[in-house]
Amino acid sequence: MSSPNHVGSPSRKRPEGETLSPDLKRVIGALLSELIGTTFLVFVAVGVQANETQYAQDSNDASRTVILGPAFALTLAAAYGMTYMVLTEVFSRTSGAHLNPAITIASIVARRVSPPFGLLYIMMQCLGGICGALMIKGMARGDTYGDIGKVTIASRFDSGEIFGIELVATSLVVLTWMSLADPRLVPYGQHRKQYGSPAYIGGVYFATVLLTHRWDLSGLNPVRALGPAIVTGDFKNQWVFWIGPIMGGLLGMLLHEMFVFFNPHPQYEPRFFRKKVDTTHTA
Repeated sequence: MSSPNHVGSPSRKRPEGETLSPDLKRVIGALLSELIGTTFLVFVAVGVQANETQYAQDSNDASRTVILGPAFALTLAAAYGMTYMVLTEVFSRTSGAHLNPAITIASIVARRVSPPFGLLYIMMQCLGGICGALMIKGMARGDTYGDIGKVTIASRFDSGEIFGIELVATSLVVLTWMSLADPRLVPYGQHRKQYGSPAYIGGVYFATVLLTHRWDLSGLNPVRALGPAIVTGDFKNQWVFWIGPIMGGLLGMLLHEMFVFFNPHPQYEPRFFRKKVDTTHTA
């Protein structure tokens, strides 16, 4: 018997002669996947934005051009989309490829992931975000290169409007992610391969980055904002890039669970709307 909500079950015993039990190996693999995956994600997202920002600054362009330029938007959206697509394919089997605290928190509230394990995921994601930004800073020899890809609220918007756009955009991301995840698979987040799920994940990030880049240079993921903030020491409006995506993730989760509730299937039961969850299943 094993739990569909967890990477492993404590009931599994360590094989004779093995140093680590199978469950412990799976837990370590899942946490390392979230750490390494988020490191690569933030490294690419921050690096591409820093490159484009620095190019504009070297060309004596106004900073507003960096935010509004169509070439910049397509470059940033393509970098996000392709990176999420590749990392989803690479890490889906080992960790579910959450790579985003908004997704993990939504999975916890939906009772698809246990709170202790979800907290470990978020810790690894935060550490990965910091490592990715530090790598860009180290390679660029300072925190002035393209502002190390900081998320920034455009001058024509306020924090309340940014909260709204981050909430709506991230709700679409999480709704898509959860709709593609197969709840029968462990860890939660593995997708139904026959549907080309990584491409859809990459596509929704591509679209939402195109939507949000003029507003705030695209957050959609709290650790994407956290890494550059810690590296540069600039935490201005940081709350927006946490609360907005997290609330959006919860909205996306509720929409997904609602659709499952109204379209019942024995293999895809909604858990958020159930009072008691049977966490046992036969492998």
